[in-house]
Amino acid sequence: MRTFIGRNFANPALGVADVCSAVGVSRAIAFREFKSVGGIQCYIMARRLDHAYQVLSRSPEVRGRVSQVAFDSGFTDTGQFSRVFRARFGVPPGVVLGQHVARSDDQRSPDSRSFCSGALRDRRLLFEKYTG
Repeated sequence: MRTFIGRNFANPALGVADVCSAVGVSRAIAFREFKSVGGIQCYIMARRLDHAYQVLSRSPEVRGRVSQVAFDSGFTDTGQFSRVFRARFGVPPGVVLGQHVARSDDQRSPDSRSFCSGALRDRRLLFEKYTG
């Protein structure tokens, strides 16, 4: 499932049903597999944000680049992208642009688990609002 998500996270329509049908598992199995990271939608969001961070940090400062990276990472709304990016990394995406610093998984703060469970006040409400 993680491999499928890794290959398809840039698809804005990617959801639980897509993952389950592509991999051939039930929703219950999928939810159990991703329970420790806050669920499938949270995992997809974390993958999108990680990708966006890496691309932005390596990108030159060019007008419109943040929006393009947001769309290329599976976001359809740049406002939503900015809000969740800031919630995850503590800075707006424009600050990361052009840093040319790649952060490894163990250096990200907060990690995917805390992003989904503690960093956001009410993740269910927030992700339902932003991801449909």
